[in-house]
Amino acid sequence: MAMAGVVSFRDDAQPVQTVRSMSRWLIVSLWGDESQFLTIALSNTSFDSRTGWPRKAPIGIASARTLLAIRSASRTERPSEFSLTRELPASLATAGSFLPLDGYVYLDVGDTPWRLSARGRMGPGEARRLFATRCFAGRSEIAPGQAFTWQADAQRVPWEGDRIVGAGIG
Repeated sequence: MAMAGVVSFRDDAQPVQTVRSMSRWLIVSLWGDESQFLTIALSNTSFDSRTGWPRKAPIGIASARTLLAIRSASRTERPSEFSLTRELPASLATAGSFLPLDGYVYLDVGDTPWRLSARGRMGPGEARRLFATRCFAGRSEIAPGQAFTWQADAQRVPWEGDRIVGAGIG
């Protein structure tokens, strides 16, 4: 499913100051025998968040960096809670490059539109890899040892690329 998301980053040394905020299309997939896996793919495609949430996602969005989360709470709890993982199991592949981040994700499928909220932290290595992408063109060099907290808030929007299989979502 496509979600319009706003992702913000703050320097750990100055946590009240947002270093970078961007509006990006996310491709979110809930999968596994019991919907225990969640992937969040950050695209390089932006949208203008100043005009509100978009009404429809563009058909051409593609994964650039992908996060993997594993359900950490009961499947019946709302919203669904997932923990991000720093390790990609050898048997799995992601669209786009895998981005190992610490954090958690809440996916609320009870309301319309569905909402996602994620928070976490990334160290200097992850920051360098992420800031080297097209998403962060123009960002200055990362200082040695510099770490960041990040947050993402998104909501689902209609997308012709949607594929929801089965009734086990939630």
